Amino acid sequence: MDATRRTLLLASCLGLASLVAPSCSSGGGGDQTTKFAGAWTFQSGSLTPMCLLPGVPPFDLMGLNVTFTKVDDATISLMINAACNVHFHVSGNSATVAAMQTCSLDVGGALGMQTVSIMTWTLTLSGDQIENMIAGSVASGLCSASGTASLVRGTSDAGVGTPRDGSPRDGTSETGHGEAGGSDGGAPEVIAEAGGVDVADAAGAEIGTEAGADAPSGDGD
Repeated sequence: MDATRRTLLLASCLGLASLVAPSCSSGGGGDQTTKFAGAWTFQSGSLTPMCLLPGVPPFDLMGLNVTFTKVDDATISLMINAACNVHFHVSGNSATVAAMQTCSLDVGGALGMQTVSIMTWTLTLSGDQIENMIAGSVASGLCSASGTASLVRGTSDAGVGTPRDGSPRDGTSETGHGEAGGSDGGAPEVIAEAGGVDVADAAGAEIGTEAGADAPSGDGD
């Protein structure tokens, strides 16, 4: 009787274990990366620098193309160009940058091409949009930068302007206080001044003086 009872009890425990174990092991399992994988484009956002070196402009992310690729069931890589490949750990609809990640970008201004050491970068997925929170440093800590940005699924068909490959946005660099572009094919417009008087205004005044001198006086003979 005791042996039969022990056998039934053991069978019951094994049956319960077979029912409970799958439900425990299934939580958080499976491929977490599918919803992130593919091509995306920054719809908005920029990284604002804080530098010891003055004159470094914000880095505009808008229009920058990125691609997410599966590394394993819980890891994705983000690629902007051949020198920027960043790994993230995925959990549900969120992803967090892995440790010791870097990304080489042309940040423009006096710094040019730099390797960015990423301190934090979080991704939050909602439908076909990913919100980003980013912080890092460049030039061996000479500058730090941070910002927020939004990614939308797709590339040039996402309605976010001309795609980019990691270089600064066209037209963001300046020389002095003038602009290097114009309606005359790109040649800078030059306004000359003589003695504080605009040459164009001076020329107009001279023409007016000559016209007045040549015109009849209007008095009778």
